[in-house]
Amino acid sequence: MSKKVILVADDIEDVRQAIMRTLGEDNFTFLEASSGDAAIAIVQKQKVDLILSDIAMPKGNGIELLEKLRTVENPPKIILVTGYASMFSGSPSGVKPSAIIEKPYRASDLVHLVDETLK
Repeated sequence: MSKKVILVADDIEDVRQAIMRTLGEDNFTFLEASSGDAAIAIVQKQKVDLILSDIAMPKGNGIELLEKLRTVENPPKIILVTGYASMFSGSPSGVKPSAIIEKPYRASDLVHLVDETLK
């Protein structure tokens, strides 16, 4: 069975690395993007099963990424990562992510959420 492909989109490289370590590099194939614009460019070129995206990023934030995924055939699921989940009211067009996880989160919570989302 081939590994699921997860795209980690965050403008901070240390955060991307921490997420990949938490989820286990043996369990998934990881791609990285430092912005929403970079993430959508990757998704348009290759199959991605799940995007883990920070909301607050320059050059295309997580909300803009969520909006742009509507234009992709068979879009991946998306989990938005934010320090302000209670303020998130959805995207302007009403498109919703698969899930939202609020910072700071426990590693076990992230692992469980990813597993559940990919089922």
